[in-house]
Amino acid sequence: MTTMLSAHFAESEAACHHCGRLPPGGIPPALVHGLEALRSLAYPQGLAVGSWYRCAAYNKTIPNAAPDSQHVQGSAVDPKVLSTKATLVAVRGLHAFSGIGWTWHGGLQVVKHVDVRHASGHNPTGGTTATPTTWEYLADGSRR
Repeated sequence: MTTMLSAHFAESEAACHHCGRLPPGGIPPALVHGLEALRSLAYPQGLAVGSWYRCAAYNKTIPNAAPDSQHVQGSAVDPKVLSTKATLVAVRGLHAFSGIGWTWHGGLQVVKHVDVRHASGHNPTGGTTATPTTWEYLADGSRR
């Protein structure tokens, strides 16, 4: 039986692709709430998750992954598909995420990472839902 985190997201989606586990502290409810809001905003047919929780060993294999990534906390998600409705401005306006990574797509600043570092217990940048930490992903996968 599939254990659901919310109406549209299952624990199995959140599990590490490497070890199949969930983070020791579980998935922050704030992230699940934010993902439901993001789905309503930009992914009405469904928000497919490319990356959610990563165990530390798996995170080390990801090119350009931050060693202290919010994915290691289980508090970050990378949508599998970019949506031109998920612009930086629109996602900021949800006031759900305290970390937002974006890239240029179709001439728009489109979100490709969201996190709730404010709820993870690991918030080195001090991002909040009112003033999230933001960064740009470059074509080579690096950040600025």
